[in-house]
Amino acid sequence: MQSKQGYDFILWISKQYRHNALVALSGLSKWFLLESFRKYSIGVKVYSKNGLLGGGTSLFADDLEYLGSQYNDIVNNQPTATFWHNPNIKKGVVVSHELIKYYVYHRNYKDYLNVEDRINRDAEKVAREAEFALDKSSNFNLGAALSIYGGMTTNMKGNPEKEYEIFCKKLLQRRIFFYLQIKGFNKEAIVMLLQKGDMRAKVNDIGQPLLYLAIESESDLPHHLLAEEKHFLQNIMHIPIYQISELTNQAHVIINKVVNRQIQAYPEIADKINNYLVFDENSKTLYAQSVSLFDAHVMIKNIVNNFPSQEAALSLIAQLIDIFKDIHSIMPRLDSIGHTIEKLTELKRKIR
Repeated sequence: MQSKQGYDFILWISKQYRHNALVALSGLSKWFLLESFRKYSIGVKVYSKNGLLGGGTSLFADDLEYLGSQYNDIVNNQPTATFWHNPNIKKGVVVSHELIKYYVYHRNYKDYLNVEDRINRDAEKVAREAEFALDKSSNFNLGAALSIYGGMTTNMKGNPEKEYEIFCKKLLQRRIFFYLQIKGFNKEAIVMLLQKGDMRAKVNDIGQPLLYLAIESESDLPHHLLAEEKHFLQNIMHIPIYQISELTNQAHVIINKVVNRQIQAYPEIADKINNYLVFDENSKTLYAQSVSLFDAHVMIKNIVNNFPSQEAALSLIAQLIDIFKDIHSIMPRLDSIGHTIEKLTELKRKIR
């Protein structure tokens, strides 16, 4: 007999890194295994050796490949925000709690799929009604559609288990906010509608509610969205967020390529644009930092102004304008993308 039984081992490994995808293959029946793991409240994909007969091996391999792809997406889209709210500093010590702690608890919650279905269903309903209200410049009773109050500006105390319902409200509000932002609505109006049910309410500090939701509204799209938020936008609200991400990544690849080529040819320009560069310890190279779509023109301006080669600067801008036009065709109501295109075009004329 092994020193540690299979159930004990899986329970132990589930606590080591909570983003692990767990798979159990056993000679016991699938239903017996499912009932056993349910008692342990562990999310495990269960297979019985009997099920691998008659072509079941290929299905098993396909499932493993799918799990790998799914969890790779989860790991690559973990929260990057540090706090659920503005850091509370007492006597020089930051008293706050990491967002990822709550996200990990959510990912491993025993009823995770049902909770996600509920959040997506409610988020779609409220987002559609809010979109209509914003389009018509009218107000509507958010409470009648869904009670989402009580969580937007609530401090998280560091206990995911006790604060799970508040956390779920924040997930809900984030999805509504990102959808309405992509649709091109003013972020102040969105926050007021979510917080007060009135887009015309007085805005005292628009940044505070966003900090409490761990949203950096000028840089999260399309980066830094959770895997669940991308799924919501893509598959439920029919926003091609993966295509937007791909185009944005393409823009960064072009920037990196051009900038690195210029630094290799003219090393002295690295010091002039170091605010926009990071050093990769593995490859020992500098590359351009990721920036939001909304601020891309600011970084590009500072980079190309220091290029010794006007030809390289013009080529970079021309390629980026084409990409941003593609993005704008997907999100035509997002005025900030149009603004970026205008600024890049203006910069291109000045270089000529």
